[in-house]
Amino acid sequence: MSVSVTCAYTINAAGQMTPAQLAVAMSAANIPVPPEFLLLTGAVITSDTTLAAFSSATRTVVFDITSLQFQSQFPNDSIGPFWGLLTLPIGAYVNAPVIEALPVRA
Repeated sequence: MSVSVTCAYTINAAGQMTPAQLAVAMSAANIPVPPEFLLLTGAVITSDTTLAAFSSATRTVVFDITSLQFQSQFPNDSIGPFWGLLTLPIGAYVNAPVIEALPVRA
C-alpha cells in the first residue's frame, strides 16, 4: 500500500498576469522540485500539475513516501518535510504571494 503527500500552492491573479500566465510561470518546467530533496528523503514525485482557474492558478504536487528511506527518517512527521518546500521559490519566480495549503497525507 502506497502512502502519499499532496502539496498545493495557489496564486491569485492580479496585476499584469492572467491565471493562464501564472500557471505557466509556476509550472514544474520553470520551478522544479529540488532534486536534493528527493535524494535526501527518498520521496518520489507521482504527479505535478498546474491548472488555471477563473482568478487563480494552482500547482499540485503529489509525492509517494512509501520508501523505507523516507519512513525511517520521518516516522512521526510525514508532512513536515514538505511544508514550505516550493512556497518561496514559486513566490520569488512569479513575484507574487503564494497561498500554501497544509500538505495532506493519504
